[in-house]
Amino acid sequence: MSVIGERIRKVREELGMTRNQLAEKAGISTSMLYYYEKEQKNPSAEVLARICEALDISADYILGLIDEEKPLSFIRLELTKPEEHEDIIEEIANVLKESDIAEKLLQIIQRRTKKN
Repeated sequence: MSVIGERIRKVREELGMTRNQLAEKAGISTSMLYYYEKEQKNPSAEVLARICEALDISADYILGLIDEEKPLSFIRLELTKPEEHEDIIEEIANVLKESDIAEKLLQIIQRRTKKN
């Protein structure tokens, strides 16, 4: 049994979105979204990706592959590669060797915030 439509509707309602709002955000018609939620039709992979993006939810959850509702934004953070942060990790490790840790960490954070 398919859970796609049920889960799309559940997440949409949890977010307080109307069917019209989700359809517009995902770039599909309201009637197609209705068919998906009522499980009369299944979205293509491309449409499913747009719906998941609009809902900020994992496609794995919508497809019923996992039961935990994981936001896409959280998954993107999980996918960040540790080697991308080696420089800050090294800098923090060096600071920990020093005595004024709190002040040094605050300085690092302030410097890094200004870069972004």
